[in-house]
Amino acid sequence: MAGKIERLAVNRNRVKRVLREVFRARQEDMAGLDLVIRLRCRASDRSSVQLADEARRLMIQLQQCRE
Repeated sequence: MAGKIERLAVNRNRVKRVLREVFRARQEDMAGLDLVIRLRCRASDRSSVQLADEARRLMIQLQQCRE
């Protein structure tokens, strides 16, 4: 995760923790995939719940594309 998008390390680490947590919960559904996640805008203005919801939604969409 680039420091240009999310300047503070504490914010970058929070985003990484949330994404890891969501991935672990859906890990069986995502078997055989390598994911690269790139932020396009700052995530520090969103709560952890909002980040997790968006990550879940995107992973569900990705899973549906595989089917």
